[in-house]
Amino acid sequence: MAGNRLAGGRDDRPYLLVGTSVRGLAQSAIKGGYRVIAMDAFGDADTLAAAEVFVPLPLRGGVVDVAGLAESVSAVARRHRPAGLVYGSGLEAVPFLLDRLGRHLPVTGNPAAVLAAVQRPEQLQYWLEGGPVAFPDTQTARPDDAAHWLVKPLAGSGGSGVRPAAVVAEPNEVYQRRIHGVSRSALFLADGKRACLLGVHQQWCRPDNSDGGGFLHGGAANRNDLTGAQLERLRALLDALTTRAGLRGLNGVDCIDDGQQLWLLEINARPCASLDLYDAALPGGLFHWHLRAMAGVLPEAPGQVPQRGYRVVYAPHALRVPRAIDWPDWISDRPLPGSRIAAGAPVCTVHAEGGDFDACCRCLAAREQRLLQALREPRRRWWRVLAGGRNRISS
Repeated sequence: MAGNRLAGGRDDRPYLLVGTSVRGLAQSAIKGGYRVIAMDAFGDADTLAAAEVFVPLPLRGGVVDVAGLAESVSAVARRHRPAGLVYGSGLEAVPFLLDRLGRHLPVTGNPAAVLAAVQRPEQLQYWLEGGPVAFPDTQTARPDDAAHWLVKPLAGSGGSGVRPAAVVAEPNEVYQRRIHGVSRSALFLADGKRACLLGVHQQWCRPDNSDGGGFLHGGAANRNDLTGAQLERLRALLDALTTRAGLRGLNGVDCIDDGQQLWLLEINARPCASLDLYDAALPGGLFHWHLRAMAGVLPEAPGQVPQRGYRVVYAPHALRVPRAIDWPDWISDRPLPGSRIAAGAPVCTVHAEGGDFDACCRCLAAREQRLLQALREPRRRWWRVLAGGRNRISS
C-alpha cells in the first residue's frame, strides 16, 4: 500500500489498534502525532476521544471471535487503508490469528511464532537455563501438595483464569508452584538483540476474591528504590530474553522477588497497561518508540521517571452510569454516560502521581475508596460524593 508521507518520512495514515483495551496506546499515539482507529472491548469515552474511528472488538463468550476479528480488520483495511495494525492484550490465546490479520495489514508487533513461544513454560525454562533468574516448577499433572500450587491458563493476560490448584486444570492449563514475594514487573523496548529498560513497577491483584482466584490485575505503581545490583540483574534478564526470543517493540515481564531469588512468571510480548506509567519518559511517547523499536532503533535509556500509579476499579454491584457526568481528572477509561456495568466488571481507572511509592499508593487507595463510596450511593448522589468541591457532577 502506498501511503502519503509527512515531513521526516512519517506515514500520515492512521494505525489500527486492536486489543481488549487500547485506551493507553491510543492516547500515546495521539500525543506522538499519529492518527488512530481503535478496536477494543470497551469503547470508553477516553478511547473514543482519541480515535478517529472506533470499531467494537468482536467477542464470543468473552474471548476474541477469530472469524469476526478477521472480518472486522479486513473491512477496516478496505475502508480506511491504515498504515498498520498494532495489537495489545487479548490475542494471546490465538497467536496464529496474527498471520491471518497480516494478509490485510502489516502487523507492527512480535510475530505469531514469538507470541506463541513466550507462553510455553518449557521454552521459558530453556531460555533461563544458566542465568540468574529462575522459573517456577510447572507441570500438567496435578501435584500432591496442591495447596502450594496455582492453576494457570497457558495463554492468558491480566491474571484472568489464575486460581488456586484446589480445582482441576483444564487441557489448556498448567499447574505452577506458587511463589510468595514482591511483584517486580518491567516494561521495556526491544530491537531483537538488545533491551532498553523503561522502568520497574510493582503490580497488585484485585483486592476481592470475586473472580474465583483473586489474581485479576488491580493496578501498578513504578518503583525507583531498586538497588544497582537488582537493576543490573533485571537488565541482564531482559537482554537475554530479547536475544533468545527475538523480542521487538514494547514488551513486559512479570517477576516475583522472594528476597533471595528473582522468579520469572511470564513475558508479555506486546504493549502492556503499564505504558501509562512511562509514556512521558521518552520524547514522542511510547507508541512512537514501539514503532521505532520494531524498525530496530532503540532510545537512550531514560533516567528516573516520576512516581506514578494506577488502580483498576471494579463495580461492587450492577450499575448504570448517569447521563451527565464531569469526571475528576484523575480518572481514565471513563464509561460512557448511560452505559450499564455488570457487577464485578471494571468501571474505570484511578491515577495518582508524585511523592514516593508509599505516598502514591495511599493516594490511589483513597481515590479508589472515594469512587467505591460514590458507587454504593443511590445514583442521584453518586457523583456529588465523588466530585467533592471542584468537579461538580449531576445525574
